[in-house]
Amino acid sequence: MTFKEYQEKSYKNIQPHQDQKDEVLNWAVGLTEEVGEVMNKVKHQCWGNETVNKQELAKELGDVLWYLSAFCKANKLDLETIAELNYQKLEFRFGDSFTEEKSKARHENEMKFSETEMYKHLIEKLELE
Repeated sequence: MTFKEYQEKSYKNIQPHQDQKDEVLNWAVGLTEEVGEVMNKVKHQCWGNETVNKQELAKELGDVLWYLSAFCKANKLDLETIAELNYQKLEFRFGDSFTEEKSKARHENEMKFSETEMYKHLIEKLELE
């Protein structure tokens, strides 16, 4: 399943909202709540010396994805294009490998990336959708 397919299919299972402001706020709050649930599992793994239950973690991460997808849809953003934009940004920043030097130069490289044709193409694609 692609992100595009996921976004279309998962959006069918949402509750209607009075207006876009309520919808955007609902998805943003839900997203932070779900990220908090993931962080609670991480906390118990790191400081509670508990073994992570991968099935439970996968469910929580799925909830994060669902809220992220709905938040994007409410803002008329395509999750697949966002994923591609993020990948291209990280590829531009780090290339084949992470280094501390590249990480320290990330803000400068972000500006350079925003001047590339790839960036302009993906931003244009976001705006057309």
